[in-house]
Amino acid sequence: MKNKTLSLICISLIFAILCGCSDNKTDKTASTYSEPINANLKEIDIPFALVTKEETGKNPNMYTTCYSDENVLIIANVYDDIYTAESIIPPDIRTKGVYLINYNEKGKYTLFDIESDGVIYSAVPYKDGIIYAEYKTSEDEFISDNTICQWKIAYFDENKHIDIDSGYCKNKLSAEIVLIDEIPIYICENNSKNFTQISVNKIVDFKIKQIKKFENCETLNLFETNGKYYFADIHNSSQQKSFFIAGDSEKIYIEEDRPEPCSSFSITENYIVCAVGGEMGNTQIIGIPLNNSEEKKMPQTKRWWRMTGSSGKYCTVVDDGFNLYYINIEECKAGQIILPEKIQSVFTTKMFFPAGKDRYIIELESEEIGDKFYVMEFS
Repeated sequence: MKNKTLSLICISLIFAILCGCSDNKTDKTASTYSEPINANLKEIDIPFALVTKEETGKNPNMYTTCYSDENVLIIANVYDDIYTAESIIPPDIRTKGVYLINYNEKGKYTLFDIESDGVIYSAVPYKDGIIYAEYKTSEDEFISDNTICQWKIAYFDENKHIDIDSGYCKNKLSAEIVLIDEIPIYICENNSKNFTQISVNKIVDFKIKQIKKFENCETLNLFETNGKYYFADIHNSSQQKSFFIAGDSEKIYIEEDRPEPCSSFSITENYIVCAVGGEMGNTQIIGIPLNNSEEKKMPQTKRWWRMTGSSGKYCTVVDDGFNLYYINIEECKAGQIILPEKIQSVFTTKMFFPAGKDRYIIELESEEIGDKFYVMEFS
């Protein structure tokens, strides 16, 4: 959320990309430039606009991108700035409507008319409605140092609203939902004064079944899927280490310590992909296999950020100057993504979201025009 739209990394340098490849048996690599690829963009109609207050020039509302696939995009209309929003909506409303947009059909969308005092940031289609995650600042008396928010998982359609699960967390985005073969899978953080726990659960007919729990752990804002497997980044506070997990709707298949430092990571059809390394000149892209094949390694000369995978072989990333690049870990290739000039000259890349096999939704921002969403395909 990943909601990935609630925060931005402020970074400022531009650099070039070099890449080569090795398997896990050798560190000898040959660096080569990879060919750039051109991207075709098609704008998505968003059925509500961001509001600008004339006296401040700020937007009291924002888009939180809750879900995307090859057919639909789910976006919530969130008023996360209480001070600029109070004159527009009641002070106890933070989310005002969730929109399921059928972006392949112009102008077609469904409004789920939810008004909530929580911020909705993750959701998946389910039955006739959506299952969503939200958070709000907790006001319960038993709050401890490791508990600042309350999260909730709920179902909503035109006829009913069902609360499914809830808990307390330190990380306000700790509860996130993905779909694995149409089954909603969610990760969540449950904290109290005495313990911190992560659990991965699935929902079947609104009932919860736990897949696995992790004691003394917290989430690190990353829960993604390639449609077959999910991937999460978890921190063990008692052991002071972070690790990756990957699994399906039945069990966890991979638990592997995360390389340190690791600036960005995601999942593709066959790999967990990570940008790792500390000092420049000692940085790599590694591919941890999901299918018992060999681990991949390729060097990188600078930092990658906002890595986003898909159900295909590509990851998309940006560099410090928000220039777009692709990583093909299976073939150990990386190169620049070229946007149309009329887009590149006006917009800055904000976020990527998967939209099927090697297809993406890209959110672009402009000071003059505001945020726009496009379907991005490679030519």
